[in-house]
Amino acid sequence: MDVSSANSVANPEPVAGGVPDNISLAAVLEALRLCTMGKNPDSVMAGEKILQSCQSHKQFLAALGAIICDDAQPDDVRTIAAILFKNNTDKFWRSGALQLDEPTKCGIRGNIFQACFRQGNMGAVKQAIAAVGKIARFDYPKTWPTLVDDIGSKLSSDTDDETKCRAIKLLHECTKELATKRLPNDRKAFCNMTFNIFYPVVNIFRSTLALVRKGPAPGSFSYDQYVRQALYSAKVLQTLMVNGVRDHSQFQPFKDYWTFVGDDNVIMGLYNIAFELEKLEDFKSEAGIQLIVSVRKIALRLQRTALSMMEEHALAMSPYLLRIISQMVALVFGDSSSLNLPERALVTGMNIIKVFHSERAYRSTKDDPHPESSHLQIVRDSYFGQPNVIAMIEVLVTKLLPLTPADMERLTQDTEDYCNEIEGYDNWKFCLRPSAESLLSALCYSNQDISGNK
Repeated sequence: MDVSSANSVANPEPVAGGVPDNISLAAVLEALRLCTMGKNPDSVMAGEKILQSCQSHKQFLAALGAIICDDAQPDDVRTIAAILFKNNTDKFWRSGALQLDEPTKCGIRGNIFQACFRQGNMGAVKQAIAAVGKIARFDYPKTWPTLVDDIGSKLSSDTDDETKCRAIKLLHECTKELATKRLPNDRKAFCNMTFNIFYPVVNIFRSTLALVRKGPAPGSFSYDQYVRQALYSAKVLQTLMVNGVRDHSQFQPFKDYWTFVGDDNVIMGLYNIAFELEKLEDFKSEAGIQLIVSVRKIALRLQRTALSMMEEHALAMSPYLLRIISQMVALVFGDSSSLNLPERALVTGMNIIKVFHSERAYRSTKDDPHPESSHLQIVRDSYFGQPNVIAMIEVLVTKLLPLTPADMERLTQDTEDYCNEIEGYDNWKFCLRPSAESLLSALCYSNQDISGNK
């Protein structure tokens, strides 16, 4: 049984016949085993039918949790159990006929949290981590106040690198879920959590990033874990700073973070590291290629974080834009073609430059008394004077906007569909040519005297 089949079981159709009054761990386990017999459709259907009937019983989630934590069970059985657990969490945690009592929830929480750190079977681990994130949305901090401390204990210096990877990924899932809560008390709790964990997560990011930038050591198998820790800590920091910081101008860890990213040329440095890794024979394998992709994802995550901050907390980013824009100009308009950059990197770089020209908060003048205006003016004087703007426009018009042979073929085959696609809502955020068009418009609009003379 594959993931899609497990998901279909989690959203059952009505089942003919009676529903048993009670279920047992053995019954759920046998149904899961039947579902793994992919070569026997009758067995799979029988297993799915049993599981569908079991989902109307309060014991179902506890049974799944026990199976996930049972190392004696086959990996495919535990993986399906973890998928079902994740997909059914809401039903057993929300108010309703199937809502579990607090002692039962507490036991299930403990089991599924420990499942996130069990050895082997990464399929079940990934689903368990996602399930903990869902539970955190319901229970933190009211009935699970120790969640962050529990995760922090897994990030201590005496734990192994794999455990740290899973812990930071778990923290990412939890913060991602908690950031979506909008009630005042929930927002306050998230801000308090951000204040407490932001600096430790920055330390994790900086320490693991330093190891990533050193490159793989001969005979070491830890490089992949360093890359994953850096990537997930960057994701956590994005969620925290966009949604959980009350006053960015007074929050020193936030200022230290962006000063480091800018002054150390971190984004372009990571793209250069990925390019150098491609030359190594050890990175020609599929695993090596995926590792290079992950290094680029760290850089892209920093770009996306900068873009989100510029859109949602524009003035908070003003003191750090000089170094950020410097890297984006080099990425988009420099000799970046030799770095084999992903298209999304170029698109996000163009979006950052575009937002600098289009965001109302960045349109201050030299006489503006606002304290951030001086930072913005330095950026304009450094990178957007007349010669630079003309050169950027020429690059956009000659290199990024001309239609490619593939564009021409699609245009002739289905003109309407092609035009609708490139003019789609917010398409400039994700696709190369629409992004280039949007940047060109922003440059011309904010520099009308320059573009008009040209």
